[in-house]
Amino acid sequence: MRFLGACLLMILIAGCTSSPPRPDLAEPAQLLQEARGEDENRRLYTDLIRELMGKDRLYAAMAHLEAQQKQFGDTAELRLLRADLLRKLEEPVAAEQIYRQLLDEGRFRGEARHGLGLVYAPQDLTLAVRHLQSAVTLLPTDARIRNDLGYALLRQGQVHEAVRELATAYQLSPGERLPRNNYIVALLIDGEERRAARIAAEHEVGGDEIKRLRQRAASLQQLARQSVSPLPDAETEPRPAPEPTPGRATNDDRRNAATTIGGGGG
Repeated sequence: MRFLGACLLMILIAGCTSSPPRPDLAEPAQLLQEARGEDENRRLYTDLIRELMGKDRLYAAMAHLEAQQKQFGDTAELRLLRADLLRKLEEPVAAEQIYRQLLDEGRFRGEARHGLGLVYAPQDLTLAVRHLQSAVTLLPTDARIRNDLGYALLRQGQVHEAVRELATAYQLSPGERLPRNNYIVALLIDGEERRAARIAAEHEVGGDEIKRLRQRAASLQQLARQSVSPLPDAETEPRPAPEPTPGRATNDDRRNAATTIGGGGG
């Protein structure tokens, strides 16, 4: 009996030593993920996707988006990110379909209008402006949308309206280079040389950049005089009639968009 008792005691001791590891011995990443909770992990994952998009790592962003949908399920925010990615990956028809679905869901209506404005900008600037105006109504403090609308209005030759929108975008995000430069261009076109020079001096804009902005202002004035409508850049309700299917942007269109409003809608 003593021998059997000793054997049982050894088995119990062995069982204790082989029990599951304590939480403090688990993987640090796993512990951190569990401590944050599902909502926080979802937010961090979404921030990662946006960061990858900002760095133009679009395929990596799409891969992480698909991973997040698999882990947390589909949401309106993830559908919006997918639409933005599809637009940037030159799949405007698929992007447009998602944006239009989001118009019926309420929460991201402003972002969806903005996205539609960017989808239509390469081929129908008038329609793009209507979507962007609607987006501004829904999201009046979004500097990106104000910037895209202002630049689109510049392309149409609506200079005074453009100055107002770009001034708003600039004041909402004074440290951002894109709305600042677009605002300077608008002031140059509007003949406000002293105001443009003051803003350039405040932000220490170099001579080479000022020269480039003056060239862009001259180019926009020429385009406005020619009354060119389907131009590549931008961002009251849009027209109720059926809208054309967006076409694929050319290389020049994408290059122009990237250098003018890429930080705003893109």
